[in-house]
This record gives sequence, structure tokens and C-alpha cells, in this order.
Amino acid sequence: RERICFVIFLNYWQCDQMFINHKLCVGVFAPKELHFRLCSSIEYFPVARALYEESLGVAREVGDKQGTAHTLCNLGPLLSRQGEYTNAEARLRECLALCRELEDKRVTASALEGCAELAHRKQQLERSAWFYGAAQTLREAIGCPLPPNEREAKLMDIALLREVLNEEAFRAAWEHGEAVMFEQGIRWDQIDSALTL
Repeated sequence: RERICFVIFLNYWQCDQMFINHKLCVGVFAPKELHFRLCSSIEYFPVARALYEESLGVAREVGDKQGTAHTLCNLGPLLSRQGEYTNAEARLRECLALCRELEDKRVTASALEGCAELAHRKQQLERSAWFYGAAQTLREAIGCPLPPNEREAKLMDIALLREVLNEEAFRAAWEHGEAVMFEQGIRWDQIDSALTL
């Protein structure tokens, strides 16, 4: 039986990855400017969270793992910015587990950046630098630079980390994160270890 699903997607890069499969699904997509505004301004956080939770529920219901991973990747940092660190970490862990299963390196890079932001907010500065180093190395390996609307905020966060940590500590943590990539792919064991610190 065909079914129509109306779901809000704030993931502006996801427009070509709608749930197709054997169900008829219709998506309502928000432009990237709205995605950025919803996730960067505290007054919009409740709206953004509700939309992400709705998207996540529909993705799970229709069995779309790709859509689930994308939505978790955005929901994690949003929860982090609301101070819900435990929930944020749970969403990012689930996202990374799906990325590993799907072999999705692009969403993995974004999720690692979400982990970096979460670690920074928890004052785990070296751990944050590790995650940023891992994400940057992965992005370079797959030719996927930071989206323009995220670039400035991420670079400011990295610059602040570099300033607060001494250069030696920052560089050591960053280079340790860079080791997450090797010729055959991603060292998931290192990511798993970083997540359990």
C-alpha cells in the first residue's frame, strides 16, 4: 500500500537522498539559509528541534538509514547547544554507528565535527582538537570541504581551541586525530576509543 509522508528536512544537502524505496514519500525541504538560521540562533532552537525530531521519527518509520544518519548528525549539535550533552552524545554515537554501516564518509566528517563541538562545550579541549583533526583529515581525503555556511563558525572554534591550549598540546591532539585515516579507510577503533573517553 502506497503511503505519503510529509517530512521537514533541514539538511540542505539531502535533497537528492529522499526516501524512495517502495513507498511514495514527499518531502518538504527547507533552504540552507533557514537551516543555518534555525541551528545558529537560540530563539529558533525549539522549532529546529521539533522539526528534526519529526524528521527522525519518519526516517526511522520508513527504514531510511541514510535519512536517519543525516538527521541525527544535525540533531546532536543542536542538543549540545541547548546543554543536553548526554542526549547530544547519544545522537552522535548512533549517527556514527550508522555511518560505519553505510560507509558514509561525508556524514562521518560532519558527525566528528559535532563531537568536537560537544567536547569543547564540555571543556574537553584536547579531545575537541582530536575530533576536529580527524574530521578535517577525512574531509581532505574525500574532497568534501566544510559547507560555506558552517565554515566560519568551525574555524572560529578551532582558533579558540588553539588559543586556549598551548600550541604543542593543540598540535599533538590534532595530529592524533589525523591518524584516524589510513590507506584502507577509517580507523573506527580510534573513533570508538575517543567516544568512550
